[in-house]
Amino acid sequence: LTAAADPNSLWRWTRLAFARGAAGVGWSAWPDLAANPARAQAVRHALDEVAAERLAEFRPEPGAAVLLEPFARGPLEDRDGLLGYAWVGGDGPAAWYDLLDRGTRYGPLAVLTPRDLERVRLDRFGCLFAASAFDLPAPAQEALRGYVEGGGLLVGDLGLGCASTAGCLAQLPPAMEEVFGLRVAAVRWTRDNLLDGRQRERLRDLARGAVPFPEMAAGLSQPGSFVFLRYSSLLPDIVPRQPTPPQIARSLLVTPSAYVVAGPNTRMLAEQNQIGDHRVSGISEHAYGRGVACFITSWLWQEWRAGDWLFDRFHGNLLAQRPRLTVREGDLLVPDGWDVGRGAGGQLWVHRLADTPGTLSIDLPCLEPLLYPGGLNAIRRAPPLDRAARVRATAEPLVNRRVEGLAGAQ
Repeated sequence: LTAAADPNSLWRWTRLAFARGAAGVGWSAWPDLAANPARAQAVRHALDEVAAERLAEFRPEPGAAVLLEPFARGPLEDRDGLLGYAWVGGDGPAAWYDLLDRGTRYGPLAVLTPRDLERVRLDRFGCLFAASAFDLPAPAQEALRGYVEGGGLLVGDLGLGCASTAGCLAQLPPAMEEVFGLRVAAVRWTRDNLLDGRQRERLRDLARGAVPFPEMAAGLSQPGSFVFLRYSSLLPDIVPRQPTPPQIARSLLVTPSAYVVAGPNTRMLAEQNQIGDHRVSGISEHAYGRGVACFITSWLWQEWRAGDWLFDRFHGNLLAQRPRLTVREGDLLVPDGWDVGRGAGGQLWVHRLADTPGTLSIDLPCLEPLLYPGGLNAIRRAPPLDRAARVRATAEPLVNRRVEGLAGAQ
């Protein structure tokens, strides 16, 4: 941790580090810490709380995971690789780093590599995001297939499993085509399909994060944006005709996109562009076994970050499909809201990050008809949706709900 930070930040960071599974904490410069009595007192106060609450023994159990794969050299700084991603993945899936850094009200996110897919129990994750996972050997593909078939939610994007030992890029291996319920018919640069020569020239001089066509009427989707066309129980908070924000349209235009042919049981929830009658780029939904697989035909996360309200709803809805725990009130992906974690053996750790008081409301799924002990002060039945049939499930499992008031920064 940065020892030169203000005392309140040092206290918060120390608690958060232990709540996320740290076994100890180190500081960048001990002299800076020792020379400031307020900083030293804040650190001592935090460590005393860690000892009193036995936070050092806390082992967080994430309810969702992100599959990240360093691929080739990536951008350099002073001859050192920054992210480990090749140019094919742009600057890396920046939004995943936002999510991992901030956490969610559904608990922390685990980080997996393709090798982990064969040796980690994937059924403990309600949602698995596979961002830029290019090199997926056959055992890893089989692990992902079994995960979705058993009831998991898999979200993949352009290039998933495309690499091979022969050096070719075969978009979506057959096993993944079966899981996502589609095949990739072509990969094209989005700008070449949507823009004329003058517009492409204009795009070339546009800065990152700038809106490509600001003269368009407010509320209209920018060329290249994903437009959500259909309601889905996966994304209940996103209404039809809602486009992705204009700030990421440039990124989507200057990157390639897959044009897919969807199977009979696959729905295109959002569309970006179309070639011919059946080849479409966008976001798909496919029920497979007891689970669901979503495919995104571009690198959506290059510039789509957690500060955008649609990003918040999109990921919040996906994480809410089969959560291990849920803080029902408070911000979803905002660091000044709640930081929560569920540990092995039923431990629960919650931190109210904001300085103002707040009401804590947590749902813990139960094994019917068993209830978690510990003085939960409310019991209700959750109304989940059957994702495969898209109707309300008839059997509603018991859920424990605990409601409690917390002071600021408690």
